[in-house]
Amino acid sequence: MNHYFDRPLRLEGENTANLRFSGVLIVDGQDAMVRRLTSLMPISATPSDDSIVLRGRPSAPD
Repeated sequence: MNHYFDRPLRLEGENTANLRFSGVLIVDGQDAMVRRLTSLMPISATPSDDSIVLRGRPSAPD
């Protein structure tokens, strides 16, 4: 997804890098796309000066 936008997405944490997404994701504005990802996957997004950091959210207790 980084080739679509100027501000790159950066993954933080081993669990985040291992997540998989299968489906169709609308690529319009970067903020809208990131909001969709965070609603579909167990991740959070934190903007920084030069990127958007994606981190895995802790799973709910069983």
